[in-house]
Amino acid sequence: MIRAPVKVKIGANEYIIRKMEPFVALRLFGDLQRRVLGPAAGLIAAFTKGESTDVEADNKALTVGIEALSKAMAGPDLEYVANLLINKEYIAVITEAEPDGIKCDVKVADQVMGDMFEIVELCKEIATVNWQDFGMRVRGLFGRAA
Repeated sequence: MIRAPVKVKIGANEYIIRKMEPFVALRLFGDLQRRVLGPAAGLIAAFTKGESTDVEADNKALTVGIEALSKAMAGPDLEYVANLLINKEYIAVITEAEPDGIKCDVKVADQVMGDMFEIVELCKEIATVNWQDFGMRVRGLFGRAA
């Protein structure tokens, strides 16, 4: 099944994200779950506690999650994730200087991005395009654990 590329605006640029082939996505997901998903569990939990109206409690949960993630992941781990996901075979960027778009790898991203948060946002968008429905499909396939 071929899906149309997804366009996202991040900072001053527009990125075009093409979904990875299934076996590429599977391999990368395995690498990511080993290096990222375990350490990120605390941060994810902070966002999935349910519908809360207690802003102070939500902020505290978010802070605890970020602290847990920062203790578990060092700079090389974060850079590893960016290098893994920002692949010129699947990402293009449209900039003011390149209105027709160019293939985007980490070297290009480093030149066109405004700050590190844009890197994080692009990685999140790439993950969303490739694995957004993964959790729901796995639960449906295997059922929920009791």
